[in-house]
Amino acid sequence: QKVVYIARSRRSFPPGRFGRFLRTPSIMESSTPEPVEESSSSATASGVVESTDLEPGGEILEKLKGDRIGETMYSERFVLSTVLKLPQLDGPLGEDEDFEKDLCSLWDMTIEADVVLFLLKHDVVELLIGLAEGSEDHRLVEILLGIVGNMCCLEETHKVLYENKSLFLSLCGFLESSDTLTLVQLMRIFTTILDKSDDEAFCWFKVIREQEDITEKLAFILSSTTSSELIQHTLEAVHAMVNRFTEAEVDYAQLNEFYKMFAKPCLIEGLMEGFKQIYPETGAVSQFEEEYLTSKDLKIIQKFLEIHENFIINANEVYADKIEAIVYCVHRILIPLSSDGSLLPISKAHVRILVCINSIYSAIV
Repeated sequence: QKVVYIARSRRSFPPGRFGRFLRTPSIMESSTPEPVEESSSSATASGVVESTDLEPGGEILEKLKGDRIGETMYSERFVLSTVLKLPQLDGPLGEDEDFEKDLCSLWDMTIEADVVLFLLKHDVVELLIGLAEGSEDHRLVEILLGIVGNMCCLEETHKVLYENKSLFLSLCGFLESSDTLTLVQLMRIFTTILDKSDDEAFCWFKVIREQEDITEKLAFILSSTTSSELIQHTLEAVHAMVNRFTEAEVDYAQLNEFYKMFAKPCLIEGLMEGFKQIYPETGAVSQFEEEYLTSKDLKIIQKFLEIHENFIINANEVYADKIEAIVYCVHRILIPLSSDGSLLPISKAHVRILVCINSIYSAIV
């Protein structure tokens, strides 16, 4: 099942203070009445408007639309002026509060398909990635990648990144970033592209395999960060890669190459360290604080187990010295899962988790 990942801007000002049409010029603000020429027609003289003028493509309707983008209420002028200010930014974004607000508004606007298509028409993806790549301002890079992440909800953006793979590889370069929020947006981009791209039109493995040490970089993020949010997003990105490259993009000739590239001890260890960070042990007898698992917990655990299920069945040699570690993780999952509050009602996630556990134990016994 494919999921759409849409991010709202993480604004540095109080929520609710600014509406979603922040600083967007009114479509009527520059309109001035035009003189009406006298006509022998009494209907025209009395100000009656022909119905055809109000139909799609009609003159009056087009004037009323002003510079709106598609069917939205967003202004082309605002969007373009905001984008054009980016290369002129002098100094940290945090020192220009008004422009930061405008960028956050643009980020929010990109949940609209018409806005994304408008940006693509003006080659904005290339500009955003290029500016982010050359910037050391973490807040600016976070916003720019957040906008790209929202744009990736449309397949037209996938086509741009796929046909110009240097852009996608530039995105992969941010795996070395030390900024948590930048990495969160990067993982959103990976997950959205791999979950939503057409299986036949795009072969992303051919692109990703050109990124050196991608597995090691993902493993390092999982094992070193203390941010639960980043661990969850990285876990989702790894899950999307495993699912895409072993099931959706089924090319049996590349399966061996995939497992050689991804089924590495460092990634398995990173996944387990990330799991422990999200669900740390508590108490002297290693018991859980949680009395039940939330739907979010179930989603995370399901993806965690599905990754291990795939690797342990198809590349079980990588678990040679990690049997105790995977059994430990499964044990930690089963404790809250077996509580009365977690078992009923049984969901698809419960069933999938139990199937994964069965597959894992069958492979290691």
